[in-house]
Amino acid sequence: MPSSQQQIGTQGEEIASAYLKEKGYLLLDHQWHCRFGELDLVMKDGDELVFIEVKMRADNRYGHPEEMVSHTKEKRLKKAAWSYLLKHKQLDSFWRFDIIAITGN
Repeated sequence: MPSSQQQIGTQGEEIASAYLKEKGYLLLDHQWHCRFGELDLVMKDGDELVFIEVKMRADNRYGHPEEMVSHTKEKRLKKAAWSYLLKHKQLDSFWRFDIIAITGN
């Protein structure tokens, strides 16, 4: 059974995915795992691959959700993205990282 933190994370990813789909993004993968970590969402925005990190907080009492992406996390995300690009033979693709920050219920 997933922990409450995992359930909140999954809920945040579902909210972010639905929002981005409304904006015309195409979902390719969610919770994609490799030895370097996890990519929350991998989506396509036109011709670009977008690696999306989702952060969700109940409130801003301890900081904004986007501030929770540390330098270490950033490095792991880059390695995971390269792993994704290699595995899916997408090395020639245009790509970027986005952060979706969700505050509240």
